[in-house]
Amino acid sequence: MDGLLAEGVTSARNLQNFRFFTNHFETLTQGVDLVANYTLPALGGRTALAFLFNRTATTVTRFDPQVLDDTRVRELQEAIPGMRWSATVRQAAGRWRLLGRVSYYDEWFDSRDLHVYHADAVVELLAPIRERYRELSSDPAEIARLLAVGADKARTVAQATLERARTNAGLIARTPA
Repeated sequence: MDGLLAEGVTSARNLQNFRFFTNHFETLTQGVDLVANYTLPALGGRTALAFLFNRTATTVTRFDPQVLDDTRVRELQEAIPGMRWSATVRQAAGRWRLLGRVSYYDEWFDSRDLHVYHADAVVELLAPIRERYRELSSDPAEIARLLAVGADKARTVAQATLERARTNAGLIARTPA
């Protein structure tokens, strides 16, 4: 702090703490990305398929144990899935655009709880959402009802917001027709 003040950095008096980043380690990262897209000509070019694949491996090749502990080294090497892929189908039908996607993530390490997560954990986490989707998709009338309720709520909020905006901008309020 004294050195900064001596250099004329008067705002140094306000510093209570600060952080800095160091490159006091070396890594080797190798991987491959593959992306493939295909439009099905048999369906009038209105259906497209996409596939993405990634394989990445990072190794910490040199580090100072006084700067990085074993957990941080493990984060650098394992905090992202080593392999992941995604398959997507897009379909255009009139005014509708549909998208379906399946994704896979290999295991990864989370230092916050020192746990290695597997893709099964994500599948388990999403199980209630999938179940609710199945329930709703089998009842179009319930979907329509929920959309109408949501639209009414959004309309109420939007009307109040628009009225405030009109008032703030000095515009004349609209009268219902």
